[in-house]
Amino acid sequence: MQKKRIALVDDDIGIQEMLKGELENSGYEVEVVPEGHGLIDVLIKTKPDLVLLDVSLPGMDGISLCHELRRTPGMAGLPVIMLTAFADKKTIDDSLMFGADDYIGKPFSIKEIRAKIEKYLETGIKEG
Repeated sequence: MQKKRIALVDDDIGIQEMLKGELENSGYEVEVVPEGHGLIDVLIKTKPDLVLLDVSLPGMDGISLCHELRRTPGMAGLPVIMLTAFADKKTIDDSLMFGADDYIGKPFSIKEIRAKIEKYLETGIKEG
């Protein structure tokens, strides 16, 4: 059985290392993308099953990236969970309005992340 692939898009090295280790220990293959620049090309190349996408990124923010992802052929159904230190209503509403499937506020628990990942990978939302 092939491991499910997760793209982790976050510029915080501490979060990258912690989540990569925890998720790999849970049986996932994790591709870390430290910034939004070139994200769509990376996703087309690596074909992840799910994206964990930080809202605050250098260059292009995660909400704009999510919107761009939703307009990319073959990526429209890819589950996207936003990670955000800004758990205010506007950020959450904007994330969902521009295509995120869910969001997780920082700080977060690894149990919450695992539960949401499992939820979206089991539903098979991903399209072509």
